[in-house]
Amino acid sequence: MQRWPAIILVALAACGSHSESKADQGRSIAGAAGLPKDVADFFALAAAGTEATYRVSLDTTDSAGQQLQVTTTQRPPDVRVDTFHADGTIDASLALKGHRYQCTMAASQWQCGDLGVSSSASGEVFGVTAVQLAIDRFKARAADYDFRVERRIIVNEQATCLLTTRKPGHDQDPSLGTAATLCLSPQGAILSAEVPSGSLTASSYTTTIPDDALTLPAPVVPVTQSSS
Repeated sequence: MQRWPAIILVALAACGSHSESKADQGRSIAGAAGLPKDVADFFALAAAGTEATYRVSLDTTDSAGQQLQVTTTQRPPDVRVDTFHADGTIDASLALKGHRYQCTMAASQWQCGDLGVSSSASGEVFGVTAVQLAIDRFKARAADYDFRVERRIIVNEQATCLLTTRKPGHDQDPSLGTAATLCLSPQGAILSAEVPSGSLTASSYTTTIPDDALTLPAPVVPVTQSSS
């Protein structure tokens, strides 16, 4: 998959405090960096997306230029990400009830492995230092880029989009290039991204998740230990 705007991802990573909601912290980070209110609201929406229930399919290309579709199904705290390759194979990463799994489908046959217990909550990993780093990063980028928010219709959803445009004569962020765009659903899910390395575009989106959507596609294959 292509790189998404790093400036967004830094903010989401830093939004782990238990003292305020992720949406509020996302808004606080952007506000502390001196960004406009509508931009701060965009970051709040992006942070809230980590706690939303939805399924979105994004079309993109892999490093070889082959078509790739990535479908994310999320009902917190559970999430499943299916990557559909051009050769018909599917890779699925799942986090279910605090456990992580990796599954692969080839020749119409699924196989799943157990990756162990999920890592500790982000609130324990990202603290005051990470938040301050995010604020500093935004302040640096705000000096070089103009930030603008606009509305677009994507897969019949009213998307909120953040557009970044490099100011004439200012430094360029390799992940943003001259310009970049990130669009979010009303729930905060990514519906579109355009960066120098490529693009992601939603082909379907829903907030209605079937009961069996977040289940393993096959039993876990037990790991056999060789005798010494």
